[in-house]
Amino acid sequence: MKKLTLFLAILLVFINIKAQNINTETKPVLSFDVLSIDDLKQLVFSSKKKLKVVYFFKTGCPYNVESMPTINTFYKEQISNLDLFVVSFGNKKNKQYLQDYLFFKGYQIPVYIIDDSAIFNNKKYKRVVENLCDSCNQKSMGYADFFILDENNNLIVQSNCSQNLDEHIQILKSQLD
Repeated sequence: MKKLTLFLAILLVFINIKAQNINTETKPVLSFDVLSIDDLKQLVFSSKKKLKVVYFFKTGCPYNVESMPTINTFYKEQISNLDLFVVSFGNKKNKQYLQDYLFFKGYQIPVYIIDDSAIFNNKKYKRVVENLCDSCNQKSMGYADFFILDENNNLIVQSNCSQNLDEHIQILKSQLD
């Protein structure tokens, strides 16, 4: 029994070491930045890509959790055509939790955390949408929504909270065909 326990302990240590070294040489490392709304706006507006997708993400939202594998795959396939800005809210303490969550899920996306310590909770989402997209109807959008801007920062399309995941993916794909 002691030999079996020792064997299992060694096996678990080996598996743990292997899990921590998952292809970090071949996969891009997740990009995380904590920014102000103005810094994010400058980053989005300075992009010269044909399309810019601003996607809102909240780990507590089941719809976000369900849609993120598709968004990750979509981004990897279309990286030459678009810039993806995954926007989340929180502060520097939330950065590590979000980074761990997305890393262990295997996502390879750029994430921008809006430091909302100076923003009232019910206003943060609205302020980001208003600052980045004055043509967006932010009242119809929810935490799992996105909007797409062209290279001149004009609104092409936005999603809304009444659409399902398949409709969101169709919107994204239609812009790249």
